[in-house]
Amino acid sequence: MLSKISVLTSVVGVTLIVTGSAFAASPQRCQIYAANAVHEYQLGTNEHNKRSCGIQTDGRWQPNHDNHYNWCLAAPDAWLVSEQNARTDRLSKCGAIVKFDDN
Repeated sequence: MLSKISVLTSVVGVTLIVTGSAFAASPQRCQIYAANAVHEYQLGTNEHNKRSCGIQTDGRWQPNHDNHYNWCLAAPDAWLVSEQNARTDRLSKCGAIVKFDDN
């Protein structure tokens, strides 16, 4: 019984590793993602917007390009979209950017 559990655990682990890497973004996309993330951090924390946006430095909001880039390389596409949308929504709500609907 124990050997069956070990095999199943190994298969699941390999599947997760393969699945995670299959959805990783390209280096080019991650360069753009990281540059945008840093730019959005700068927008939200500049003198004009920092009071209304109230952004605190954390994983999502930080000026470190390499951190955003390296995270992007390992993240599934859905996470990239989610993080981008979260930053855009926050900056729109605090008036740092104007967001236009696609409709």
